[in-house]
Amino acid sequence: MWEEKYTKKFLPIKPSPAAKNVMLRKNDAYSVSFICQSIGLPCFVKPNCGGSSIGASRVNNGEDLHLAIDKALFVDGQVIIEEFIEGTEVTCGIIVKNGKPHALPATEIISENEFFDFQAKYQGASKEVTPARLDEKITSRIKETSEDIFSRLDCRGMARIDYIIRGEEVFVVEVNTVPGFSEVSIIPQQAEVVGISKTELISNVIDSCM
Repeated sequence: MWEEKYTKKFLPIKPSPAAKNVMLRKNDAYSVSFICQSIGLPCFVKPNCGGSSIGASRVNNGEDLHLAIDKALFVDGQVIIEEFIEGTEVTCGIIVKNGKPHALPATEIISENEFFDFQAKYQGASKEVTPARLDEKITSRIKETSEDIFSRLDCRGMARIDYIIRGEEVFVVEVNTVPGFSEVSIIPQQAEVVGISKTELISNVIDSCM
């Protein structure tokens, strides 16, 4: 995964802003009160580089922030603290088709837990709806933004962009440049909806990277 703090500098500000965030490095001094005032509560604390929500926490109270930061620092030497945006969680896979980024149908994520954590992703504590239950205007914006981000970051093979939808606002949450490819992973599910088999998807990724 790209380093998220720096990735967001390259993302289009309009029409899809990114969530407010701050970054800490290992051994950085920090103020819990400043973070709470800047980002607000609840917030999310996660390793800057990583995946599968390992080391990530939702923090509802300021007194829990230290523990969440230590948990994330155990996984990576840089930590992202990001504002909580209440809305619908959606993710959109991107592949390369005919030499150009091509957005797959977006998936709506409905987690049984506080957020889409490791258990929700891999142990069945979530529901994934593909295509996402969004109106046509929002769906088109997500696909166009995802293809734009893929191009801006010069991605290869495939990627997945995560969003939070709040009313008419579309917030970019994360860019997954090495998305999962297991039996329960999202991109294979999205590809299947449009008639792309897992074998064809693998071949497409290999061809696009050559």
